[in-house]
Amino acid sequence: MVSSIFTPHALVIPGEARIHALQRHTFSDEAAQMVQREVPGATVQHHDGIDGVWQAVEAGDYGVVPIENSSGGIVWSHLDRLRDAAVRIVAEANVPVHIHAAGVPGSDLSGVKKVYSHQKGLDQCGRFLQRIGEVKQYAVDSTAAAAEVVAMAKDPSSIALSSRSAIDALGLEMLAEDVADLPPDENITQLLLLHHNPENHLPFPEARRHAALITPNERTGVLADILQLIKLARVNLTSLHSRNVGRKRYTFYVEMARQGSPEEFDLMARMLKTTPDVSDVKWIGSWNKSYEP
Repeated sequence: MVSSIFTPHALVIPGEARIHALQRHTFSDEAAQMVQREVPGATVQHHDGIDGVWQAVEAGDYGVVPIENSSGGIVWSHLDRLRDAAVRIVAEANVPVHIHAAGVPGSDLSGVKKVYSHQKGLDQCGRFLQRIGEVKQYAVDSTAAAAEVVAMAKDPSSIALSSRSAIDALGLEMLAEDVADLPPDENITQLLLLHHNPENHLPFPEARRHAALITPNERTGVLADILQLIKLARVNLTSLHSRNVGRKRYTFYVEMARQGSPEEFDLMARMLKTTPDVSDVKWIGSWNKSYEP
């Protein structure tokens, strides 16, 4: 018998769920819409900033939070909050990133002086920004907010790097499509669907996907031994990132896919909790569902 408290409902998103996301036409909103299409009765509520999403999750609702981009890397500020907050991952969504350049009608790339986008959007479009010459870059809260700024300014020398839905909704003119350095099939943003977890019943070994924050003790070869423990439980690593949390101390964000039995997984989870090689382990999610466009 596995040790974790588990019911089938723990892996099911209820039909009446309120799903919180960043403002309309963001990639966060796109992920929330993916969930809503498969969960009849769910509603989506939007926020201007990510703090609003986190607060809704901690209050008992569901929220979509970006965690990693294949070109921009891991969002450690969100993982830090996952470590400290009483929340858990209940699903993931993987969104291909299409970033387009757009301006007000009549604008032209040859006259661009200002470029607006989320900082990650600016970072992902370095080659395009070099091609259009000397411009000032302005980071805003989201790619959708960038389109709003340009639409309101009505300045033909300003462009937004944004999503097609935001560009269309705000009446901007498309100037260049898919301007990110990586093509959309390689430029993927992983977003996590989070829910509150006040009693911290994790992991659920019956789930197929899991995530944990593991902090090893300092010893030569300690990470290799921990990974061997995971391997012997017939668990496949799908993501591994390290973060310096002090002098010669690292926390590893680990995503894994269970291939063996729930009993094998549960034994591995218990061993990670008790082995002297690990100073701390926090399970932050168990889920089955991965949403794709």
